[in-house]
Amino acid sequence: MAIDIFLSHSSRDAELAKALVELLRNALNVPANRIRCTSVSGYKLDVGADTDEQLRLETVEATILVGLITDVSIDSAYVLFELGARWGAKKFLAPLLGAGRGAEILAGPLAGLNALSCTREDLFQLVVDLAKQLETEPESPDVYSTHLDTVVRVSGELAAQRGLHEAEKPVAEENSTLTDLQCDYLMEISLPRNNGFIYGGLDDHTGRDVAPYQEAMEVYQALTLMRYGDGGYRLTPRGWSLADQLWHLRILDAFTDKRHLDEKELAQAAKLTDGETDAKELRRHLGEMEEKGLVKVTKTMHGWTIGITDAGRTHQKHRPLSVA
Repeated sequence: MAIDIFLSHSSRDAELAKALVELLRNALNVPANRIRCTSVSGYKLDVGADTDEQLRLETVEATILVGLITDVSIDSAYVLFELGARWGAKKFLAPLLGAGRGAEILAGPLAGLNALSCTREDLFQLVVDLAKQLETEPESPDVYSTHLDTVVRVSGELAAQRGLHEAEKPVAEENSTLTDLQCDYLMEISLPRNNGFIYGGLDDHTGRDVAPYQEAMEVYQALTLMRYGDGGYRLTPRGWSLADQLWHLRILDAFTDKRHLDEKELAQAAKLTDGETDAKELRRHLGEMEEKGLVKVTKTMHGWTIGITDAGRTHQKHRPLSVA
């Protein structure tokens, strides 16, 4: 029977591989006998199988090959052979970075492929992208979100064990903790005119009740989104990351009943209309979103046209957020 998903990995990453297989099986509704993961019970080769020959065939013939790239798998001869064979066959290959490693670990042909990471946001995208390859619809996130969080947790724990960074807790959507005002204010602080810094928790707007914004600062600090210093509050890398993701959702929300908008329409809908500075900020966000496959930006005779993709619609619907 043909294999739908082949997971190339190191046996030393077996725990992470198991979590990933369970995520993909539940999210994509793929039977166990159509998934190959040689380190995980239920997905191994049959007894007596010619290991090298069967892996050689399945590596090339599987509909999808997911390469789990970590600090140990990148040195595995089997993993390198499997990835190389897949690349040479010009078949779909999905590199997934785990256990604290980033794209800097990729070299050769792999460096030219867009790699995702074991974060909530990227794993949601992985599910959507693999569903397209299988020509199927993914399950509702409610079905597989627990499995997704397990992948994030195990990846973070392995990273901590290997001294790459502190273990990450699976992050529930941060905007379930933040109020609408706090989400909007975090985005406002991230605008170029504020540069991620607010003196005393306030800005130069007048006529606003101080208390809700001071309360927002307390919440931001509790979530390590901001730190106090130099007489004010400054966004942390975690805060910048969440603010950008909230901006991306606001931009996607502009496509309510339209598939395409011009740059001016989008700027007005996203409330980024403060001259050239905001225009540059909008283009920065669009560049990041296009890299993630959420939008498609096209140059026309009259300016730029932005279209939302199917992945963008899915992202807009499920609203995944991930904070490293």
